[in-house]
Amino acid sequence: MPNLAPVAAAKKIWDIEPCYKCSLIGTCLTRTELGSLAREQVFAMETGSGDYQLHTEFIRISDRSDTKGKALHKYLAKKYQGRGKHYRYAETDAEIKAYGTKTWPKVSSTAPGGRY
Repeated sequence: MPNLAPVAAAKKIWDIEPCYKCSLIGTCLTRTELGSLAREQVFAMETGSGDYQLHTEFIRISDRSDTKGKALHKYLAKKYQGRGKHYRYAETDAEIKAYGTKTWPKVSSTAPGGRY
């Protein structure tokens, strides 16, 4: 019977290695979400900022544990609540792979590299 205790607690966004921040922000937040978040009072960004400027600013925010960093972390935690919790209980690569094949769409043979 597998050990049901979590292997590790989820990290706060500001504790994630900086080299992953660009991918994290670019993958987890759509351009629409970035624009919506930028208009929120807590972030108070200039209106009319381009996609690249918003992306860059949210990467900077993700490095901080201040009010803006905590608000960004809270938004992402709420958006992805419950996703990935199964991975925290996996003890082997095979268990991770088995969970992944149950949740991801089938691989498209027409997509580059056979992936979405």
